Amino acid sequence: MQKSKIKTFSMRWNFLLLFVLISVSCFSQEPYLFIGTYTSGKSKGIYVYRFNTTTGTGTEVS
Repeated sequence: MQKSKIKTFSMRWNFLLLFVLISVSCFSQEPYLFIGTYTSGKSKGIYVYRFNTTTGTGTEVS
């Protein structure tokens, strides 16, 4: 019974931490934008951009 309470407590804290991190990221002025490609050419596969919500522009991060 004790392990069940610890597991529930741990899951609640993990969920709370995830919620806080997502909330902070969503309200950021420059969230990350992930664009994935599925090609066999010279593509990197996944492109990461920092998206400026004020101007609507994106700058490539990697």
